[in-house]
Amino acid sequence: MASVNTGLYIDPSQLRSKITIQSPATTLDGFGDQTTVTYTNILTTRALIESTTGAAYRESVNDVISSQSTHVLTIRYPNNSITIEPGYRVVFSNNTWRIAALDNVMQRNRVLKIFCESVDEDSK
Repeated sequence: MASVNTGLYIDPSQLRSKITIQSPATTLDGFGDQTTVTYTNILTTRALIESTTGAAYRESVNDVISSQSTHVLTIRYPNNSITIEPGYRVVFSNNTWRIAALDNVMQRNRVLKIFCESVDEDSK
C-alpha cells in the first residue's frame, strides 16, 4: 500500500493527530450587534497535520509583531450530515487554526484537505 495521499486512499498510520472541528455561533444583543462568538464541536477525528509556511513580520501601521502559520490537515471525508466551511476552526492540542479553504480531493468524497491559518498578535 502506498503512503502517498492519492485522493482515493489515506494510510491510517499517517492520521496521528486527534483534532476537533468547531463551528462558530454569534450571539446578538437587543440592538442586533454581535456580543459574543461561541463554538460548537461538530467533528472529532484523526488527521495528518502538515506545516506549509511560517512567517513573522512587523505591522508598519501600529508597530505590532504578528506571526502567521499555515497548515494543511488531511482527514477522511466526513459523512454527508456534517458540513465544514471556511471560517470554522480546528483545535489540536494547544493550537487553534481558522479554516481558510477546503479541498474534496478529486471530488471523490474520500479525502478532505483543510487549509488553515493561525494568526497571533503580540505587542513588541
